[in-house]
Amino acid sequence: NDKSLKFNSISNLAEDENGDLWIGTWGGGLNKFDRTTEQFSYYHNNKDDPASISSDFVSSLCQDKQGNLWVGTSNGGLNLLDKNTGKFIHYINEKDDSTSLSDNYIRDIYEDHEENLWIGTDNGGLNLLDKAKKKFICYRHDSKNSKSLSHNVVWNIFEDSKRNLWIGTYGGGLNLFNREAKEFKHFKKPLNNK
Repeated sequence: NDKSLKFNSISNLAEDENGDLWIGTWGGGLNKFDRTTEQFSYYHNNKDDPASISSDFVSSLCQDKQGNLWVGTSNGGLNLLDKNTGKFIHYINEKDDSTSLSDNYIRDIYEDHEENLWIGTDNGGLNLLDKAKKKFICYRHDSKNSKSLSHNVVWNIFEDSKRNLWIGTYGGGLNLFNREAKEFKHFKKPLNNK
């Protein structure tokens, strides 16, 4: 059945403004479930099509307030899907460009109350996308700065009801970001505490 789910390893889910369910799979690309027809359609990486999704390993999804679907991958950076054409815009790490995405493995994507897009990466810290300029600001761990991000592996991003931005890291604990000062407050389990 070519209209069934393409892959059984599901990494992420998102619902769009039409009620369609978007399914990120770990090896089967991006799947879309149409609730009216109860059928699936697919977006796969095609090496011969530069406008296809950059990887079939989808690690995160975010439907923003403007109706855009952002797709994070495990090795192909960040993708923006044009739902009308089915084509993708890619944002990837470019070694010689400090305003590019800092790492191509995306762990989390989050849109805050100001419609800023925050991207957590596997080893490149926290990225903020300037949508108008299509440039990134990167916040990384700096061992010489106690107010920098506590770890460069960012697993979760969340904004609470008081509009505080929280960053969950792998091994670096929890971070609270002060947007005005561009500083992080760390919450960690003490090393000597069992």
